[in-house]
Amino acid sequence: MKLSGCAAVAAWVRASGAAELNRLKIGVFSDEISNDLEAALRFLQSYGLHYVELRRIWKTYIVEADEATVQQVRDLLKKYQMSVPMIASNYLKSVLPGTTVLPSVRKSSQFLENDRPHEEQPALLERSIARALDVGAPAIRVFSFWRTAEPAPLTPSIAEHLDKAAAIAARKKVKVALENEAACNVGTAAELAAMFKLARHPNLYMVWDPGNGYMLGEKPYPEGFNLLPKDRICHIHLKDAAPNPKTGRPAWRPIGGGEIDFEGLIRSMLKSGYRGVFSLETHYTPKGGKEQGTRESLEGLLAVAKKL
Repeated sequence: MKLSGCAAVAAWVRASGAAELNRLKIGVFSDEISNDLEAALRFLQSYGLHYVELRRIWKTYIVEADEATVQQVRDLLKKYQMSVPMIASNYLKSVLPGTTVLPSVRKSSQFLENDRPHEEQPALLERSIARALDVGAPAIRVFSFWRTAEPAPLTPSIAEHLDKAAAIAARKKVKVALENEAACNVGTAAELAAMFKLARHPNLYMVWDPGNGYMLGEKPYPEGFNLLPKDRICHIHLKDAAPNPKTGRPAWRPIGGGEIDFEGLIRSMLKSGYRGVFSLETHYTPKGGKEQGTRESLEGLLAVAKKL
């Protein structure tokens, strides 16, 4: 069957793909579809999906949401029968005191949108944990401070911050999961593995984002995969990329339209015992908009799932 749009994919899911999707636990960032949470949940429901990762909702971020907004989120999650595997906090997307952030990062849109003073980070951590408890999410995603020219010497200091955060969250039985992010000091699978040799709190886990590693020149599979301790991975983000034919620089693409071997990666993760969520975070926005980009990536991802 040729997949062509939301209705066709949803029909395929109902006919033959529901078991595969349930086995893979496919989720999507709601704001990669729409900032309108209900519109995003309705979209996910049409694909038979039950997992949604929360970051930006309406005109705010989930970690900044007031009590009324949180209640609205809970009501919608119940209405559409959705589970939240992780709160996409921006904790430690900040400047590590005494360091100089790469100029390219400081000029980026995500720095301008996410950077918060170091002294505000403890309160951000507490809000992130609270939001996870509010919506029944077992974990929060965190980072490793904005990237510097030489991240490696900072590993011991960052590890201390991460272990402290994990200890605080453990009191509320919420996992802390470090994501490799190209704009932060832990950007690749290699850097993620190195960090976990020093950061040892049992409540600290990994969010592996193969696409982010690709952006820094790493081949996610099998090279990146082989470096990681699989028992520490609690969540995986999926997005594809390939060199822009005009500039040669890596650019986001829909799943299946880039160079990352997701069939091999997902098959190997399942074989290793991974039973967490594969959360689609496309970052790919075609002329049709974010929803169209997510639709194209879901089509590619479902094609992969059919081969497993």
